[in-house]
Amino acid sequence: MLKRLSFLWSMSFMGVLLIIFIVVLALATFIESSYGTSTAKALVYATHWFELLLFLIGINIVGAVFRMKSYKRPKITVFVFHISLALILIGAGITNFISYEGSMRIREGASSSTIIGNKTFIKVDLKIEDQTATKMIKTRLSELTQKSFKTRMRVGGEKVKIKSTEFMSNAVEQYVAMPGGDPFIQLIAVTDQRIPIGIPSGESRRLMGMEISFNTPNRDAVLNILSDGDELYGFAPFAVQAMQMGGAISGEYAPGDTIPIASGTIYSFGHNMRLALQNYMPSAKRQLVRANSRMGGAYPNAVRLEIDYRGMTS
Repeated sequence: MLKRLSFLWSMSFMGVLLIIFIVVLALATFIESSYGTSTAKALVYATHWFELLLFLIGINIVGAVFRMKSYKRPKITVFVFHISLALILIGAGITNFISYEGSMRIREGASSSTIIGNKTFIKVDLKIEDQTATKMIKTRLSELTQKSFKTRMRVGGEKVKIKSTEFMSNAVEQYVAMPGGDPFIQLIAVTDQRIPIGIPSGESRRLMGMEISFNTPNRDAVLNILSDGDELYGFAPFAVQAMQMGGAISGEYAPGDTIPIASGTIYSFGHNMRLALQNYMPSAKRQLVRANSRMGGAYPNAVRLEIDYRGMTS
């Protein structure tokens, strides 16, 4: 039996393992630089085949110690070298299978007892009639493995198949122009810095302590904006001055006057409040899109699931 397994600690097998290991690490480095650490973990570092590769390297190192009898005094330096490599692999295995990795946010002068783990789970809650079922599945989805999640559940006399169809890193909800939606406006408050503010139809937003409403009656709003097809107009309880981006005054409006709202114009009113229309979409829907680099900050990942269910036959 040992003769059949002797190839595991042979020098030729070590050479093959090292070549494979170097190639894998090179590919993993390229993947991590192009798609991020989570993708590299999903494709390489957190896979069972990579764990098997490290295990075979460890077996080869330990076997070489006994094959070469490096534990004897004349070869003590070779023995220490091989054992140190074996201990590194053992430590890596303990870290991978036993340890817990996460992050804790602690504000200055405060305390915290909550850790956000780095392991990713998908929680599925299903309800059919009065019966419910919950399942928590550990997974590693990424840009290159976005369709790798699959599971099955049973609830309410139904057999349910669930699989992932799309994965989006750094996902953020935004309004996108498309038919069948509702009007949406994007304004910019022009102060020492530009502050963007989006308002869906029928809602109000507070900006610098003042309310701005869009297609909804709001007596507390300093500016009520209404849409009529492709046109926008507003009403304010005090005087408003409209100025073109170039600096020329294009209109002055008394309290209660109808104010045409157009892009390329800055509207000044109230306590040094200046607003400009950035974008207007007569028909828009809220969708998940990838956050671009200009948005800054960290955004969560999003997964789209496809659910197929049918009556249980067994």
